[in-house]
Amino acid sequence: SHTCATLEGDSRNETHGRCSTQFGQLGQPASQGPNPTPVRVNDEVSVIDGFDRFDRVFAGGGHTCARGGGDVKPVYCWGKNDFGQLGDSTTASRHEPVRVNVPKVDTVYTGLDHTCVAVPAPSGNVTLSCWGRNDAGQILVQATDRQPQPAPVQFQGEFSGFSSARSEHSCAFSAGDKSLWCWGRNDAGQLGIGTISEFEREPQLVYRP
Repeated sequence: SHTCATLEGDSRNETHGRCSTQFGQLGQPASQGPNPTPVRVNDEVSVIDGFDRFDRVFAGGGHTCARGGGDVKPVYCWGKNDFGQLGDSTTASRHEPVRVNVPKVDTVYTGLDHTCVAVPAPSGNVTLSCWGRNDAGQILVQATDRQPQPAPVQFQGEFSGFSSARSEHSCAFSAGDKSLWCWGRNDAGQLGIGTISEFEREPQLVYRP
């Protein structure tokens, strides 16, 4: 596990971890030992791609993503990438930020081994694109076990809210009737649908007002 933060009034983004950094999730060359103090992430991409700084950072299971500031709001990821959770069309781990090919995003959600972004829609709601591990249907795309680049989730309509924090399942509120839907790993009943199963690859209705 690891922790990340952006520093107010500074262009730096610092990360620190309590366990092995063998996948480069701290934005530093990989090592086998823990790193108990904050280290600076290489954010030279902000100069190259024309934005001020990373304004938000998101820590997944073994990878990290950040959103650039300004009007561009690009997404970059680094760290573990065995399921394509960095979204760069490869499965090679990275210790420096790589840009993900997605439009201007509202926010980023990092699961255990997958990543999703909320893209603003003209209606004021959002649409979702995800990538990474999908062996339990956690990113709701057509790929079987992994998706190394962004793909739209297979859900009818837009969303008003979404959650997928360091887990193997995801949940979202439908923008239409505000119903709650979940999908992915369910071996401990984490989808809240009243039954236990290994996983659910299709959206499951949890609550409808």
